[in-house]
Amino acid sequence: TVNGVQQVFAGSAWSGVTISLSQNISSNSLGFEPRRGMAINPAGAIGSGTITLQSSAGTVQVNVSPIGYISICSPSGSGITRYSTCSS
Repeated sequence: TVNGVQQVFAGSAWSGVTISLSQNISSNSLGFEPRRGMAINPAGAIGSGTITLQSSAGTVQVNVSPIGYISICSPSGSGITRYSTCSS
């Protein structure tokens, strides 16, 4: 929910894109605790990890830290050069 309005993104709008989650993000869902901005899963446990988006254009990784810091990078050779290369 953003400013009292629920934001939903339907997969049908992104055909051809696959999304995979690292094992550190459980329940295929990740939210942010409103007071401190910490990443949490639906059960309220602190979550963190990597969300990988892949399409014919290339691959991008969205990294979420336990304190809610988000960074985006492109794996080496992914074909997307707009973001910095992911560190190992």
